[in-house]
Amino acid sequence: MFSVSLMYRLNKSEEILQNLGIPVSVVINALYRQIIYRHGIPFSLTVPAGPRAMDSLTEEELNAMLDHSYQQSLKGQGMFLS
Repeated sequence: MFSVSLMYRLNKSEEILQNLGIPVSVVINALYRQIIYRHGIPFSLTVPAGPRAMDSLTEEELNAMLDHSYQQSLKGQGMFLS
């Protein structure tokens, strides 16, 4: 059984591909070809250091992070915006 977050990612991904006019099968085929060509995953797989608690940031780091997010929102970009 699929989780809600997995279904959301699948639906969102398929919506983006449909807007681009690219069938899912073409993307999957391209990924498999790149795996064969590169003898591995064609992108970096790393584990991030993990989120930092806001109270561990310096005032400058916090202000820079907030400003970056604000600028993204003005451009209609960001995690939950298309």
